[in-house]
Amino acid sequence: MSIKRDLPVERPDAAALQVFLSACGEAPLAGTGETWLGYYRLPTTAGRRLIRLFDSDDDRAAAAARLDCLGEAGIPCPQPIADACDAASHRLGGQAALLLTCPPGMTAADYTSARCAALGGLLAQSHRAGEVCASVQAGVRTVREWRETAAALAPGLPREEAVLLLDEVRFQGLFRFGDLPQGLVHGNVTRDSALFEGERASGILGLEDGRPDAWLRDLASAADACCGHGDGSLDGERTQTLLQAYHGQRPLTPIERGAWPVMLRAVALQRWVEALQAGSASAADACARLRDRIAHESELQRYWP
Repeated sequence: MSIKRDLPVERPDAAALQVFLSACGEAPLAGTGETWLGYYRLPTTAGRRLIRLFDSDDDRAAAAARLDCLGEAGIPCPQPIADACDAASHRLGGQAALLLTCPPGMTAADYTSARCAALGGLLAQSHRAGEVCASVQAGVRTVREWRETAAALAPGLPREEAVLLLDEVRFQGLFRFGDLPQGLVHGNVTRDSALFEGERASGILGLEDGRPDAWLRDLASAADACCGHGDGSLDGERTQTLLQAYHGQRPLTPIERGAWPVMLRAVALQRWVEALQAGSASAADACARLRDRIAHESELQRYWP
């Protein structure tokens, strides 16, 4: 399942940017704007800001409501800047847009056990807060969509990889995650989703794309992205640290433990498919991670609090 982000790929037109910011009583500072982690980041006269573009005004309004709700619950995510803004702040160069605060901190090049714990705790907090932020739109792929995607990709793959792809899609089709604890999820946790000050998690990015799903998917996504070795295998200590920190704030259930190995495979499949669709050089690594999850499925339940 792909998370679609319609984003600026270069500095917005200077005149349009001036109009957009002036609608909120701000102005850009010269020379230092940049695309950054799916946003356009720039300093303004009021502080460091993020700009996010959307397909439609409805998508923009839903994202703003979601971020407002999470922010009110204490989640350190980007916040829409609304005070003193007029309708001109809703569009940038003709496209629906949000002007957002930028949480402090930096992305982590290396995920230590302490950072894995901080990420686990932050995800638990966002899941608990998300129980009241119900204005979200479903975005989970159906089994039929997975099968159609796999059938389209398989002819362009080496035979062994094509067989793996089709077999794994069939395997995932045997399972339903609707009985797992559900709520608002991030949906695509990567190494760049969290910001840190030292080893303390100071912010989380991407929650404007949140959707309803099994909370376990976020944990599997975080483990896949942040708790692995270079060969694609999971590091048991960091994975358990992630889960233990999460469990301390939102207790995991026996049914989630049973689904854990399958969900890890589902996330690995998702990332391989996305890499194949994008023609990314990371597809080989993503394929290796899926093979590892399959080969070690019986061991994965040991990585549990």
